[in-house]
Amino acid sequence: MVVSAQKGRRGFWSSLVRGLTHLLAPAPAPRPTLSAPIQKAAHVEGEPEASSRVQTPPRATPRIRHGNSFDALTDPRRRRVTINFNSTQPVENRRDLYGRADKLEALFNSVVLREQHALIYGARGSGKTSLVRVFADYADQQGLIVLYTACEPHHSFPELLKLYFETIPRSAIAAGRDILFREKLRDLGAGFGPREGVEFLGEFTTRRLIFIFDEFDRILSREVRLEFASFLKLLADARMPVQAVLVGIGGDLADLITDHPSLRRHLTAIPIGRISAAAVEEMIDVGAEQAGLPFDDASKELIASLACGSPYHVRLFCAHAGLHALRNGQDQVTSAAALSGVIAASDDWALLNDDDARLFRQLSASNVALHHALAHVARSAAMFDAVSATQLGRELPSGQAEQAITMFGPALIGRDSDQYAFRDTVAPQFFLALLLTQSARRDTVHDNVIPLPETSRLGQAL
Repeated sequence: MVVSAQKGRRGFWSSLVRGLTHLLAPAPAPRPTLSAPIQKAAHVEGEPEASSRVQTPPRATPRIRHGNSFDALTDPRRRRVTINFNSTQPVENRRDLYGRADKLEALFNSVVLREQHALIYGARGSGKTSLVRVFADYADQQGLIVLYTACEPHHSFPELLKLYFETIPRSAIAAGRDILFREKLRDLGAGFGPREGVEFLGEFTTRRLIFIFDEFDRILSREVRLEFASFLKLLADARMPVQAVLVGIGGDLADLITDHPSLRRHLTAIPIGRISAAAVEEMIDVGAEQAGLPFDDASKELIASLACGSPYHVRLFCAHAGLHALRNGQDQVTSAAALSGVIAASDDWALLNDDDARLFRQLSASNVALHHALAHVARSAAMFDAVSATQLGRELPSGQAEQAITMFGPALIGRDSDQYAFRDTVAPQFFLALLLTQSARRDTVHDNVIPLPETSRLGQAL
């Protein structure tokens, strides 16, 4: 479906809101039950009465309908929907890594070819772990040994490093030195530092190793982070065949470079932002084909607009939309099913983030005059992870940027005097969804409440 930025804006969002208004309408009263004894089979909705069946030709390819919700649970397509739109786990198949070919190439070139360390950072749900999982598969094919773990807040430097040392395979240890390697590892103790760690690796390892430290930003101790910075610098200076890939939130990992500026020449930073509209469309189309449940153009446009290029939100909204469609016996996902899926996903999120959900409900239920400013802040944060108060001041009417930032208040964290990010980095998309829901409940549509991107065509840039 092609919708121009001007002509299609009101019609598209008006139709979505009308669909959601219909979904929110009270359910019709149940039909009276048949009293026993039953002398003839009850009439099934969609089938002609018995007296007219002879005159009515049978329908070709009837739609699948379920008598009740429990019958719908047995539809095999439900499992295919959840597999192909899995938002709960990182992808491991390179075919499922949409819109990240350039990032994968940059990571491969820096770590495998140039033998540098890498720093991967981005918002939660942006696909960082998926990227390093697929990268690990490529590196393994090149004969490198990749060791992976997720960091924990309580980890000290030696505790975390020993987790990797203990999983180094025999094939990476010098011939005949495996027993000595294990003995020295036991004697390494709980207080060794970066230099001792590098010397230990240099004494025993003979093959290239890649250590992937996922969720590195969860380490709370600044001292531990600085020890890791020293470790990376010493590895590079010693020309060790060991590279590290640190994965986490950009603002927290910046300390590594700030406190060790000489590390810059040994490190490649790879920011993970949002994927393109074309990649979003491909993700939905391929997942729908594999699930056997097509999405119509309006449903894809709704999901793409609210997801703002986040792979996590695309998969989450698609999974809920697909399950809703199947539960209602539909053979494709329509805009109404997509809206219901977005609502269900938002409700699930609200159960796990009560504070932000309560604030978002308050903001969306009042202050209608500032909904455009609030939506602009949320969409900017969803697209770019953080927002600049100065930039917002240029884009919004006088004073509205400051008002919107103040109203979001406790949901935001200040990175500096000008930069703000949502404390829960997946939250902005749910606020946009809530605004749309509130618009439907009021049964009013304002062009500026939830602004579309510059173009509403799914194949163009968001």
